Amino acid sequence: MKALNFLIYPNFSISDLGGNRITDLTVLSEFMVSQLRNNGWHHVIGLYSNDLQDISPSKSSNRLGHVDLQDNRIRKISALKAKQSIWHLNLERNEIGVVGDTFDAYENGANIYLNGNVLLCSEGGNLAKSPANINWDGTWRRPRWRCGSRRK
Repeated sequence: MKALNFLIYPNFSISDLGGNRITDLTVLSEFMVSQLRNNGWHHVIGLYSNDLQDISPSKSSNRLGHVDLQDNRIRKISALKAKQSIWHLNLERNEIGVVGDTFDAYENGANIYLNGNVLLCSEGGNLAKSPANINWDGTWRRPRWRCGSRRK
């Protein structure tokens, strides 16, 4: 599945689109933004095991709650910055090397899963700054010198 077409469904908040070879989130993001704010619901969306690389269209989606993006080819996650509505975010087994300040404003208690990504050594401090529960297996991408040691 390469493209999606949606209509406005007033009570739509849960979708499992995993394993469909989706490459573009533009239409889905526009659809989620256009949904009415019923009962304070947040979107529960499964986009695991697709061919996603660019998640920048999701920047405009402000009512994300439970988001599964594992097993894609995502590198840049800045579109998810300050998404305080997210309580579960699975980004495992992507190609993420830098988190920057993406998770700094996440709520205390939000669960973020980053296992299977190889982060740059410089990202340790960024993970520590977030109030969210970040689950990560600790695999670093080292330059020619080791993490924590001085360059010679």
